[in-house]
Amino acid sequence: MAYIRKHRGKWQAIIRRKNHPNFTKSFVKKRDAQLWAHGIEAELDTSPEKRSPSFQLSQIRFQDLLLRYRDEISPMKKSHRQEVSRIKMLLSDKISALSLDQLTSGVFARYRDKRLKQVGPQIVLHELNTISVVLNAAMFDWDIPLPENPLKKIRKPSQPQARDRRLEPCELDAIERAASLNGDEFLWVTIVFAIETAMRRGELLKLEWRDISLERRIVLLRETKNGTSREVPLTMRAVDILTHQVEEGCSRPFPYGLGKLRLAWERALATAKISDLRFHDLRHEGVSRLFEKGLSIPEVALISGHKDFRVLSRYTHLRAENLVGKI
Repeated sequence: MAYIRKHRGKWQAIIRRKNHPNFTKSFVKKRDAQLWAHGIEAELDTSPEKRSPSFQLSQIRFQDLLLRYRDEISPMKKSHRQEVSRIKMLLSDKISALSLDQLTSGVFARYRDKRLKQVGPQIVLHELNTISVVLNAAMFDWDIPLPENPLKKIRKPSQPQARDRRLEPCELDAIERAASLNGDEFLWVTIVFAIETAMRRGELLKLEWRDISLERRIVLLRETKNGTSREVPLTMRAVDILTHQVEEGCSRPFPYGLGKLRLAWERALATAKISDLRFHDLRHEGVSRLFEKGLSIPEVALISGHKDFRVLSRYTHLRAENLVGKI
């Protein structure tokens, strides 16, 4: 059955039939979309060879899969924004114009090599993973007769070495002075709380007062990266920070958006002349300090939200001076 709809300023024809993949194409004029749909349906009705998997694949472009995945599946995922951004990039590449029968492991290997000359391996790995899940959706959810997922046959970029950036005491002092000099006092409070709790930036900015019990010294994180809520115990310094925010009448514990925080962070680093430091490194610093205090891997994982204990095994660059009293 053919459907004609207005989509993103064009007329989109969609043909859906049982035991067949969807056929989709966009046109400037509605009449052209209707004629195309009528023609495809007539061919499907009268030409057995054109009902073959090879013909079906030749009539569908990779961009059709990307658009359908973006509209139907991606909105249901927590990583929606990042995924849509990657799909937008893929749609801008000539690979999106290829028909499905042209998608081979060699095509994607060349795409990988080209992108590795433009961006880092982690970005390329994310893009390849997005391509793979789109093709899997086509095969398993949409009954499109792809013989296999060609991504399984190509070599993936090596994972970049995990960062092990630790903060030096002098750097923290410099950032505090810079934040004050720039009139961004809120930044210093945010930095200290991030280190004390090992929370992610997004988790911190989403906190509501209803999520916090100062009496129990517990914060409930309702939305986390891995999709499960968790409780984070508060140090006395973290409690003091939240108490100060209450006294200041803040509507939320940290009542500002990502953009304001990012600008203040970048200004402070520039003023303090500190390089190669990311806000996420504060989480790394916080987790490292938990280990230096003597907490076990399961205890740290409960606080940090890491589900895979192997991820925490990279925290081996602890400071010797902080461990002297434990041996």
